[in-house]
Amino acid sequence: MANLSEVQTALKQGDKSKATQLLKTILQKNPSADAWVMAARMTSNPETAKLHLQRALAFEPKHVKARDMLRDLGGKPMSASGAITGGLFSGISAELEKFGENKPILRNFSAGQRKTTAITLFVTLTLVMVVMVGTLLSSPTPPPPPSVTPITVFESDTLVSQWNTSGLNINNLVHVGQLPEVLSKEQIDFTLTDENGSHLVNVFLYNSIGDIVQDGNRLTPLTADGKHNIDMLQTAVIIYPTAMSEASITLLESALNPAPAAPV
Repeated sequence: MANLSEVQTALKQGDKSKATQLLKTILQKNPSADAWVMAARMTSNPETAKLHLQRALAFEPKHVKARDMLRDLGGKPMSASGAITGGLFSGISAELEKFGENKPILRNFSAGQRKTTAITLFVTLTLVMVVMVGTLLSSPTPPPPPSVTPITVFESDTLVSQWNTSGLNINNLVHVGQLPEVLSKEQIDFTLTDENGSHLVNVFLYNSIGDIVQDGNRLTPLTADGKHNIDMLQTAVIIYPTAMSEASITLLESALNPAPAAPV
């Protein structure tokens, strides 16, 4: 597995492309405060550097270098709730991508497909357990079907405003008309430009995670070419090229699924 010493060696040799790829692997498989500090040092975008340093402090709130660099850039540590969300998300995502990687069938799947499979199985098993427990505890009268509480979905106009505030450079935004049988509430296609180039991104908005799970059979094939990844949030699914930078992915996820605001 890649480590930060290899990243530093590649940088000393002038091979920034190799260093970037090694660091991306570390952040996906074994993220840490030092790794996010290294990412902040390697980017030329101050706003992106601030975000990387926030991630570092989510892992290690007392990390001296991260705090000093963030202060020098004019930023300040995120709230406790934001730190919990930011620190855990990357680690959980990486573990989901490892699901079944040594199994005969799942090892042929892409990391995004394995993550989708893990989430689908988890949700399915949870629903089965809830139904079984409810059946055991209920009276002989059959219980009513479980209701699904919708989660508030951000409207696309609000999303565009949030993306601009987060520092995402997007253009060519198109709202794709949805057919009656399609579960997604809205589909937004756009071009996102970052340090790695321009990327076509598809975002599907839903009313609930249950709709996302049911729509998995339609979405998963969109990443079968191995050139795209899929990220599933509470009420949104993002499909994006694997070449897109980690910073852009993190910003996009934050805009679609922001951490709760700290109490005043």
